[in-house]
Amino acid sequence: MSPPPPPPLFTTPRSPATSRDDHPAPNNRWAIRFFAACTGVGLTALGALVWDTRGEPLAWDEPVREALIRVLAASPLLKALSALGDARLLGLVCAIVTLISLPVRRARAAAILWCAAGAALSSSFFLKAMLDRPRPPGAYEAGASFPSTHAAMAAAVWLTLAWAATRKSPLMRPPAIAAALAFSAMAALAGIGLGRHWPSDVLGGLLLGMAVAGLAALAMDRRPYDL
Repeated sequence: MSPPPPPPLFTTPRSPATSRDDHPAPNNRWAIRFFAACTGVGLTALGALVWDTRGEPLAWDEPVREALIRVLAASPLLKALSALGDARLLGLVCAIVTLISLPVRRARAAAILWCAAGAALSSSFFLKAMLDRPRPPGAYEAGASFPSTHAAMAAAVWLTLAWAATRKSPLMRPPAIAAALAFSAMAALAGIGLGRHWPSDVLGGLLLGMAVAGLAALAMDRRPYDL
């Protein structure tokens, strides 16, 4: 009886347990693709409406904005909640995740998180330059309004981080994603309460960030055992 062939020199076979636990189920991948596609379509439709109004607020922007400002204006936490989408805080979060990831050989997950933050930031700036929508009356910030960069970066970073942190704990994924969505929504509402954005601005930012996070989740699950 001939001996078994030697193992390959440059590849390491993966154990069956690793294969079962690490690979995403096909249904998960289709769900992520559907999620990213739906958010992308929603952002495109909303951007088309903003383009069609030539920078004017949508029909529901003014009443929703006034109602939210009445509710949120008295809150002392608005600036703190707005920080959940601030580029400096999110950059610090990405840096901390990178420092934690490197010793345990999870550099690829950290790199995808940085890419998600960069994609949300650059895409929001591109759309701002293309649509050039004025900010609401009385806004103390200059520049275009749609989409909200705070909302886009909050959704992209927090959702990507929630997905990456729960890849080994599927039961923890729903609460982690719910918390990430809550952080993103709070950053978006703070943008309205502080007078920086129309409601459609923050909705566009959330859709943009969610689409970016969906693409980041697909990138992470492409070769999960290397993360």
